[in-house]
Amino acid sequence: MKIMKILHSGTGLLVLLMVLGCMYIGHNIVSRIRQEKAEQEQNTKTWTAQACQNAQEYIFQKYGFQAEIVSTEQDWNHGVFGGSGLMLSDILVRMQYQGKSFDVAIDGKTPNTNGFDSYQTEEILNAVRTECEKAVSGVCDIVLNKGQFAFKELESEPLFSAYFDGENAPELLGKSEITAEYLNTDLSDLQNYPQFRRFNSLLFVSCRSEALLQDCPASVGKEHLCGYYPLYFDNVYEFTGQEENYYQYQTGQYQNIYYYVKDGSPEDVTFSASDYEIPDEKHTLNAWNIKSSKTTKIYIYAPKSEVSGAGVKTAIRKNQSLSNACPKYLEDIGGSYSAQCFQLYPNEEFYFLY
Repeated sequence: MKIMKILHSGTGLLVLLMVLGCMYIGHNIVSRIRQEKAEQEQNTKTWTAQACQNAQEYIFQKYGFQAEIVSTEQDWNHGVFGGSGLMLSDILVRMQYQGKSFDVAIDGKTPNTNGFDSYQTEEILNAVRTECEKAVSGVCDIVLNKGQFAFKELESEPLFSAYFDGENAPELLGKSEITAEYLNTDLSDLQNYPQFRRFNSLLFVSCRSEALLQDCPASVGKEHLCGYYPLYFDNVYEFTGQEENYYQYQTGQYQNIYYYVKDGSPEDVTFSASDYEIPDEKHTLNAWNIKSSKTTKIYIYAPKSEVSGAGVKTAIRKNQSLSNACPKYLEDIGGSYSAQCFQLYPNEEFYFLY
């Protein structure tokens, strides 16, 4: 009995020590978090104040005027796992001068004038628009994906460090991708304008309709055969470094979907609505029955409103069971459409389940 009481007493003491230890560790963690938060807040104040001074000096040296500071925002690197992230000393300073608003990106750790700004961005884009108009008139919009600097997390206008003198747009745009958007325009004559080779990447696109022009994502990229070029554009001319290419796209339409046949024309493929009978099972699924007169790839563009929430689509050969079918994922290509690409063979019945 006495021994049991001693053991019981020792167990209680051990539990008490464990509880106290956990409380101590928890207190230390809370204290450390509070300390880190206080340090971050102090760094934010210090870096932001220094960045504001740096931005004003940078703008004065570059343009010769004193701009007003409107607001500031600090950049963060949140990492791939979504943690609290690393606070960066790059500060986005929103400024104003004589009614014109613009952004300045600059480091706030030390006094410096190594900044980037959007004060001339509109002027740079207008210069590009003027050059494009000289070649093919009717530019609807000029889209620039970035300038000489881009924040990791913050959104801003395209930012530039070098001064725009009216002639050096290709040098300023550097590795940027620029898109000149048109509507129902023949772009084939651009082969007679080699001056566009001065740009790192300049893409001329002709949208099929006003509705598609409005729906088209702002940054179209360059993946024209596995993305959404055929859906949105009837023809494209691209200048990439010293290379240039011209593409034409003819699409077909069935009900509310569009389709593009890579190595042929829409007439090579026929669509029909169908109920796909699943082998060895007693139910059917809605499907498009697709037949091709030649071996080719087909790109299907389906409105998201018709396929939303369905997730995985499945492409099935005739008499193929669902368990043996290869799942096809509809790719979100921006705008109102999703896309899928798969192989067709002559006179073979092919089902696309939806």
